[in-house]
Amino acid sequence: YYFIDDTDSLILNGADLTGEIPLQIGNLTNLIVLSLVDNPLLTGPIPMEIGNLVNLTHLTLSDNDLIGQIPFTLGFLANVELKTGMYKLTHLDLSHNQLTEDIEYQLMELGGSLTYLDLSHNQITGQIPRTGFTGNEPGIGDLKYLNTLYLNHNQFTGDIPPRIGNLNYLTKLQLNDNQFTGVPEGYLSLIHI
Repeated sequence: YYFIDDTDSLILNGADLTGEIPLQIGNLTNLIVLSLVDNPLLTGPIPMEIGNLVNLTHLTLSDNDLIGQIPFTLGFLANVELKTGMYKLTHLDLSHNQLTEDIEYQLMELGGSLTYLDLSHNQITGQIPRTGFTGNEPGIGDLKYLNTLYLNHNQFTGDIPPRIGNLNYLTKLQLNDNQFTGVPEGYLSLIHI
C-alpha cells in the first residue's frame, strides 16, 4: 500500500549511491525534504527536473561528486503556497561538490524564502549576482531572509557586493578562499574573506 509518488521526504545520506541523480526525481512533486548527503560516488549534474519539486522546503545535496552548473530551475522553487501564504524552499545546501560556472541570477529569486544557503567547497566561478548587475535581475541583496550564507572555497571573482550588508538577518557569513578583488569599505571588520 506504499506509493513512491506519495513520499514527502527522501533522505538517503551515506547510502553508497552511485551514478547520476535520475531525471525522474522531478516526478516526486510531493517531496518536502530531499537529502542526498555523503554519497561520494553520486556524480553528474544536478538535474533541471529538480525545479519541478515545488513543495520542497529543504534541499541538501552536499558531500557528493556532483558536477556542472547549479540549475536555474531551482529559482522555480520560490513559489508561494497559496493556502498558507508560506514560501517554499528555506534550506539549500549544495556544498562539497564539484559544481562550476557562474551562479544564474534565477537562484536569487529564492529571496522570499531562503534562510540558509551553502554553496561552499565547490569550484563556482564568476561574480556573486547583484541586483542591477545585469539589468533588473535579482541579486544577492534580494535574499533578504538569509541567516546563513556560505560561499567560501570557490573561485568567485570581482568585488564583494555591497548589498550583502543589507541582509539584516544574516548571522553567519563565510566568503574566504575565493578570488575577490575588492571589499566594500567597512567590511574588513565584519567579515572573514
